[in-house]
Amino acid sequence: MRLVAARVRKVMSVQDSGRLALDEGLTTLVGKNESGKTAMLQALYRANPLPSGHPTAFAARRDYPRRDLGPDRDRIDDVRPVTLEVELDYADRQRLERSGERLPTTPLYVSRRYGDDALHWAVDEDGTPLNVSPRTLADLTSMLPGFQYFDDHNVLPGSVSIRRLQELDAADLYPSERTALALLRLAGIADASFGADDHEEHEAALAAAATRLTDQLLAYWSQNRDLSVELDLETVGLASPEPWLHVRVRDERRGVSLNVAERSSGFLWFFSFLAAFSEFAEQERRVVLLDEPGMNLHANAQGDLLRYLKEQLEPHHQVVYSTHSPYLVDAGRLSRCRVLENVGDRGTTVSSELWSAGSETTVPLLAALGADLARTLVSSPHQLLVSSPSDVTYLTVMGDLLRSEGGRALDPRWTVTPMGGASGLPTTLALLGTTATSATVLMDGPAGSRGAVEELVNRGAISADHLVPLTDLTGTLDADLEDLFDAEWYLRLLAESGGPVVSHRRLVGKRFLRTPPRRRIVHQAETVLGHRFDRFQPAAHLLRERSRVLESVDADTKQRFQQLIDRLNALLEPPLPR
Repeated sequence: MRLVAARVRKVMSVQDSGRLALDEGLTTLVGKNESGKTAMLQALYRANPLPSGHPTAFAARRDYPRRDLGPDRDRIDDVRPVTLEVELDYADRQRLERSGERLPTTPLYVSRRYGDDALHWAVDEDGTPLNVSPRTLADLTSMLPGFQYFDDHNVLPGSVSIRRLQELDAADLYPSERTALALLRLAGIADASFGADDHEEHEAALAAAATRLTDQLLAYWSQNRDLSVELDLETVGLASPEPWLHVRVRDERRGVSLNVAERSSGFLWFFSFLAAFSEFAEQERRVVLLDEPGMNLHANAQGDLLRYLKEQLEPHHQVVYSTHSPYLVDAGRLSRCRVLENVGDRGTTVSSELWSAGSETTVPLLAALGADLARTLVSSPHQLLVSSPSDVTYLTVMGDLLRSEGGRALDPRWTVTPMGGASGLPTTLALLGTTATSATVLMDGPAGSRGAVEELVNRGAISADHLVPLTDLTGTLDADLEDLFDAEWYLRLLAESGGPVVSHRRLVGKRFLRTPPRRRIVHQAETVLGHRFDRFQPAAHLLRERSRVLESVDADTKQRFQQLIDRLNALLEPPLPR
């Protein structure tokens, strides 16, 4: 059985979340603080909870939106705070239909209510009951995966009373104690007696459990490979000896062993999660819910955590986690992300339309894309740095045109990256690090304003052979990539794109030439207008209407772009054959 989607209603800040579509593997809930991420996860958890120390049932006084308690008091018991949309796989359906009952081929819906703890199965989201026998309902319920919830409250304590873990009902333990109980269960001594004669046997069992978890942890913990976890027993008291469990971390590099309370909170979180996860190892398939995982982890360690989720959990379980960290967003799979916003009277809503959310909500997504771009930039052996995104478009579109006519496009080995003008060059080169000297820079602007670039060359930050001034192709003192186009053609493209209309008669110098002007065409147009315009707008229009617009490109423009592309490609080893 697979969880397809969920809907949450009347839980804390959530009035009606709308349909939360869930990925078969990982689903990432992105939202700023107070957007309702925790409310969504806790509501999902209570659909079919595995014990974690957190409340497992809905309570109106605690969970129902405060302002609605009075007006809704007569109907609260019938409100369904969580509804799951599930699909049966072929094996599930075959097993259930052996009894002779036919099940709907469409998804089934299962919900809980405020008024009872039962699971209610339905054939639609409105709650129309599923008409099957009690036995089939019981079989369906047994197939529903358990939901495991983990947050910062589940982090292991430095020390815990074993007697308390054994004597209290598991439902009465704090979340941190539940994780400690998971350690004892992993070691196989949760129900053992702790007399003096058993001490060494129990110590050995705990050491084995600690080693097993530490090995799993260090496979994904790149921050310090010299750490290991130690689980020690201590008997406290004389009149009534009581066993205590102490969790310690040993650092072989420093030769010290300290209580986890004195060590990295990020390491402790990761280890605690592995311990809690081990408790339900017998569950073939779970829905794992993580509330703001790894917020105390360094950015690289958050990347390790994301890798752990994808490699170790995703193949076997569905995982839903909330975050506002870009390092826990998989930039290559943004389709797995859902954005949450708390919108006035509507409360928390969820959407798969990522870019429809407010700018504050989408910051982690944009940052994740930026980080992914940076990784691509650093990893590529052939970086071509240009001034702006419009340059990327012009090089791509004109290269395609030239190739369609038997010419040559830009070599696909190039990674073309806008650096935000010459002022962004030092930062980009610093990002590239040791690979910067192999980068190529397409230089725009005035030929006499390159002192900063020459300084970078003198320092050895970049090779002089990999600077390509556009003025070399225009034969002018000042040039942008737009100046490889015929000036009148570019102004027409600007107007067609919805940008400002600039007459060639008003250009600076009062002369209009069919060859590139002595001053940059963009600069001339902005001087006439008295303000700047969006340089990417005409480039975007060219990208959308290339088949029509490119028909009017003249031969001289094509020749200039071909000269530029050939010069750039010649810098690669080996160059493409001409």
